[in-house]
Amino acid sequence: MGKKVILIIDVQKEMFMFDGAEPYKGTEMVRNIKSILDKGRANNIPVFFVQHTMTEGELFREGTIGWQVHEDIAPVEGEKCIKKYKCDSFQDTGLHEILQSIGAKELIIAGMQTEYCMDTAFRRSFSLGYDSILVKDGHSTFDNEVLDGETTVKHHNSILQGFGRILSTEEILDTVL
Repeated sequence: MGKKVILIIDVQKEMFMFDGAEPYKGTEMVRNIKSILDKGRANNIPVFFVQHTMTEGELFREGTIGWQVHEDIAPVEGEKCIKKYKCDSFQDTGLHEILQSIGAKELIIAGMQTEYCMDTAFRRSFSLGYDSILVKDGHSTFDNEVLDGETTVKHHNSILQGFGRILSTEEILDTVL
């Protein structure tokens, strides 16, 4: 397959600070991402974090507590954090160029929010030629006025199969890392 990379998108404290709104299975998602990070780090797999960053307003403002990566999966020394200002982790971030410079071929992608930044990153990674894996139980979102978070996650796990592999944390730990 080629060099593997773990890509964690927008698992920031802000996502867990909204009044009355919890991400669908958010605690389980963080636990699954941590398991993947632990095994990936033990096997010297490069890890990249993408942080949604806003320049105006209070939410996701660089330097605030809410902007920081969730403490249970925080970057360790040597892991790169990429700031993004749009839903696309690859647009105007330098991420693709960095991944190319290290010879990345296979991306293991997890994070938030399913229907926005995760969907965009997964499709874009396919378009850029990566063999991408979406962590089936490693992405989440919130209920909205049309769909609940569970339905949104299941829907994306189904439709994104055309852009890469959709594997559970257990499958990734057993067969990929």
